[in-house]
Amino acid sequence: MVNLVPFKSLRIAVYGFVGEDSGSMSSAHYTVLVELLARGHRIDLYAIEGFVLPGNLATLPGFRYFPYAHPRAVALWSWHERQRPRVKAATLQAVSTVGNSFHYRDIRRGIQGEHAKEPYDALLVMGLLAPFHVRGLRTV
Repeated sequence: MVNLVPFKSLRIAVYGFVGEDSGSMSSAHYTVLVELLARGHRIDLYAIEGFVLPGNLATLPGFRYFPYAHPRAVALWSWHERQRPRVKAATLQAVSTVGNSFHYRDIRRGIQGEHAKEPYDALLVMGLLAPFHVRGLRTV
């Protein structure tokens, strides 16, 4: 006898690199999100603005996109881009670490705010170690 579990639509917060035609990892993530949406789940994609563009996902029912561009991180990256190659190479790790920490804080707060309004079932971090956690929300 088969034990059938009733289907439950999930509300999922997602962070990660996603792109329809932008490389193997991000394209695979795109395919996973398309499939989750096709199965009736709701997806809220949180991303650093400019690094992740939702493409055709934005046209699918159940999908929302939350881009984040922290002003200090944007200014830091802008400064970094104007530097000479040697300075750019020497400061890349520090600029990445600091800039990302600003974005992660904002994205975590955004997820917390939406989770407080209507709880998510999970936070799905795609292709990365989770750079942050949200209290009371399972991270996959």
